[in-house]
Amino acid sequence: MCKETFASNYPCPEPGVARAAWVCRIAPWTLAGVLLVLSACATPPPADAPLPEPRDDTAPQQSVETEPNRPPKDEPAPMPGDPETEGEHGPPPVIYGDLPVEPAGEPTVTTDLEPERESETPEERTEARETNDPLPEETRAEPPPPEPDHQTAPEQPTRALAGRVRILENGREQPFASMHLNQTVVAWMPDQPVTAGAMPERQIVTRQRRFFPQTLVVTSGTPVRFPNMDPIDHNVFSLTPGHRFDVGRYGESEGRTHVFEGSGMVEILCNLHPNMTAFLLVLETPYFAPPDEDGRFRLEGLPNGPGELLVWNHRASEQVQRLVLDSAANPDHIQIDVDITRATTRQRAN
Repeated sequence: MCKETFASNYPCPEPGVARAAWVCRIAPWTLAGVLLVLSACATPPPADAPLPEPRDDTAPQQSVETEPNRPPKDEPAPMPGDPETEGEHGPPPVIYGDLPVEPAGEPTVTTDLEPERESETPEERTEARETNDPLPEETRAEPPPPEPDHQTAPEQPTRALAGRVRILENGREQPFASMHLNQTVVAWMPDQPVTAGAMPERQIVTRQRRFFPQTLVVTSGTPVRFPNMDPIDHNVFSLTPGHRFDVGRYGESEGRTHVFEGSGMVEILCNLHPNMTAFLLVLETPYFAPPDEDGRFRLEGLPNGPGELLVWNHRASEQVQRLVLDSAANPDHIQIDVDITRATTRQRAN
């Protein structure tokens, strides 16, 4: 009966389709079973039944912060979509067991760095950085102490002397006197002590049985070397009081050195050749200079006060003038006449 009723309500296909006949018989029962399964799955689980904790072996374990408003364990967990449990920022986290799980896409990672407080002022941040400075206090650079204010002594005013030297012979001015001017020296010797350091080593060469140069001016303590450029032997000595010396006899390409101290003119001789003579002037002042080819001279940087103006030429007598250098009475031009009446070399017998 049932069989006939079912067949009348659900007719089978035409007899020609034999291989699909069994589908027609079991299709109603299969459909009913599927509907039962779907209705069972749609039924929510009881509220007090704990859900299994998901495990993800591939994802790294991260520590998450626990919400301060987590409900007690005995209360049922809020379900997603409940309008009473959802706030302004979305649904609350779903709790699985004892650990809350944040919604997907917004993980909260705990770090060791403490975020800056919003109420922290720039001054407080600077003070915190200085407190956490790893460098010790000893190694921090300190500003240098202020340098003391040294008051420099005012510079003393200086003066200058200028003039012209005329070369005379028997009272007549020589028109071509450049050679004699080169052998003339004008020096200022102040009364107050001054320091005149030694000059670098100077030379007087013996060549063709003569001394070159024939005159030389040095300061006290200056060494003078006498190289021999002749193929014969020479000797250099002096008998001038206060400057006596003898370097001995030496041959070609050799030389001797002597240091001259004190002041005054020194006559230099050779005991092998009586016609060889040179003159050396030793000064204890740094203020000296030769005149130019026109006879003009100028001495600058002279200290104030009294002193002596010396004009020296080995063929003339020394001329000394007493002067006082100050701002009121300074001679603008000095005229000095040098009469060369003495012979160039003095003949002597050894």
